[in-house]
Amino acid sequence: MSNKNDPWLRNRQIFSPSMMAKKEKKRKWRVLPILWLAFRRTSTVIGAAVIISVVVAVWALSSILDEIDAGVEIAGLPEEMVLYLEINGDLPDRVGAANFSQPFTKDVRTLKNYIDALERAGKDHRVKGVYATLGDGSLSVAHAQEFRDALADFRTSGKFSYIYASAFDQGLGGYYLASAFDEMWMQPMGIVMISGISAQVPYLRRVLDKIGVYPQIYKRKEYKSAYDIFTESEMPEASRRATKELVEDLASTLSMGIAGDMGITQKAFKVLVDKGLYVDHEAMESGLIDALDYEDVLIEKINEQVTGDPKDKDLAYIKFDNYVAEMLKGKRGVFFVHDEDQEENPQKERKAKEDKADVVYYVGDSVKEKVAEKEKPDSSEIVEKEKSKAKKIALVYAIGMIVDSVGGRASAHDNGQIAFGQENVIAADEIAPVLLKIAEDESYGGVVLRVDSPGGSPVASETILRALQKVQESGKSVTVSMGSTAASGGYWIASSAEQIFVMPATLTGSIGVLGGKFSLAQLWDKLDVNWDEVSWGDKAGMWSMNQPYSKAEARRVNVMMDNVYSNFVARVAKGREMSEEEVEKIARGRVWSGKRAVEIGLADQIGGLNDALDYAAQQVGANDRRGVKVKIVPEPLTPLEQLIEMLEKQIQAGQALHIQAGLLHYLWPQIRESVTIQNMLSGKVAVYEPAHVLAQ
Repeated sequence: MSNKNDPWLRNRQIFSPSMMAKKEKKRKWRVLPILWLAFRRTSTVIGAAVIISVVVAVWALSSILDEIDAGVEIAGLPEEMVLYLEINGDLPDRVGAANFSQPFTKDVRTLKNYIDALERAGKDHRVKGVYATLGDGSLSVAHAQEFRDALADFRTSGKFSYIYASAFDQGLGGYYLASAFDEMWMQPMGIVMISGISAQVPYLRRVLDKIGVYPQIYKRKEYKSAYDIFTESEMPEASRRATKELVEDLASTLSMGIAGDMGITQKAFKVLVDKGLYVDHEAMESGLIDALDYEDVLIEKINEQVTGDPKDKDLAYIKFDNYVAEMLKGKRGVFFVHDEDQEENPQKERKAKEDKADVVYYVGDSVKEKVAEKEKPDSSEIVEKEKSKAKKIALVYAIGMIVDSVGGRASAHDNGQIAFGQENVIAADEIAPVLLKIAEDESYGGVVLRVDSPGGSPVASETILRALQKVQESGKSVTVSMGSTAASGGYWIASSAEQIFVMPATLTGSIGVLGGKFSLAQLWDKLDVNWDEVSWGDKAGMWSMNQPYSKAEARRVNVMMDNVYSNFVARVAKGREMSEEEVEKIARGRVWSGKRAVEIGLADQIGGLNDALDYAAQQVGANDRRGVKVKIVPEPLTPLEQLIEMLEKQIQAGQALHIQAGLLHYLWPQIRESVTIQNMLSGKVAVYEPAHVLAQ
């Protein structure tokens, strides 16, 4: 039969390629091309080695210079300056790892660094004031409260603080931070938007019903509302009640601060809020801003205030990040020391600065006045306060979702926190060993745990909690500072601390649990998709989304929910020295504001991270955090360490590829057979392709 008359065999080979005779071409050896290829590859390898060597050398030099420079102030900062602060987006809690693409740029933008720099600037005779601009984005409310408190302390120094914006349109939160400055300046044609606080939540249950997705979510208890958006078609009454109270607490905190700065009552400020939006002249007339003018006019005012000349071109405006960088290099200390043997020992001033642990203070109003006037104080007026002999305090950050592990191995140098998309996650298998090492290290007297986490795995949370308890059993104190959020697992890990500090707007508590799955069985029916299976074990398909839980499976899930919830309540009761009945009343999955958390006993004090550090320092015999060495544990990677870690990962990846290649050698016959069958079905090869059988 002819191929062309058979539609099945048309354009197909009757014999497989392996059955057809092949004529071997005579191989020609070309010496010059082979030599040229070898030369090019050798050059590539040598060039790559040279480039890597140069990068390592440069980064190493950078790290060495940083170490040499540590403790010595940057000579480039002038004796008279204004700090220029750009407020654009939130300030993170911890320093990120050095940017691999910019090895010489260090990330100094953290909330603590900025607060410490403001505190330092208030005592620095070189700094005349702060000039800030407000851009897009804003700080979280809890972070804004900490930063606002630092601004209030700075203003007590008598130095000016002005903020400028083309418009104050970041909402009530942005306006709350801006109102802490001495004067708020806005450009003509700008607007002030203070339309209030709104909590809007989408509920998707009706949509899921339409497409055949059935959520089977179990929770403990009624206030645990994270998955209500899938299980409900409107806001449940318990969730509405809790959310309303949170909004009211937040509104009270914001309005109290703003009204206090404006010199009006909270009721009067509520009247302003109810109008919502103000154009430029309305904002000025209502007292919401202090000046309606252009930025260059404000700069002229600052120049005249500092130098007496509004057109002064020499006044230095120093970026706030540069000032922070100087502070981090100097670590601690004041800016010059004059004592009775200064002339005989000219190295003493430098030594005080180079020693990172030394703290030097000026004492007495007369000294402060002379420092402000750039006069040399008398030696009898200078007192040097030596470092406390107290033990170190470890500052450990727990930021993000709580998980058991990330990718099998997290980076211990990143506080057990790994970038996961745009989020950070807290890896228990990394942060717990860090805490256990601190427990064994006698040089530490306590731990301050900075928590900003919405929760995560109960098992991972328990691992971290146990490590913190081991720190306490070693005789060291554990103090917790809560950032924007310390809920669910975030509160679980904090529950055993001696003292818990929160900001009024910190979201805390949420003592509860939820879990379950989504069943897609109805969706597959609508799409006419049939899933079949072969399984072993009555509950083998328990977590499959292709079918709902059976009654027996649902019972097992609820046993797990009850176990997690009861243990959560028990741990909080033990840590907070309350009965389980007392905890149950304030638990039930409910989220509380920091203000309410203090009132009901879930937290101890209103205060920020520095307040927590002060408390921890007092537990080891110092007056405050300035009298002890506070060490971030573990320290972020240097650029050189980053490069080494990257190369190490490349080696590990190469080893993994080598293992995979070995497996591929043994698995290739089965893979090839599978590909052959697929190709037969697609008509890519002849139906007579012989099968390849693996000899066992």
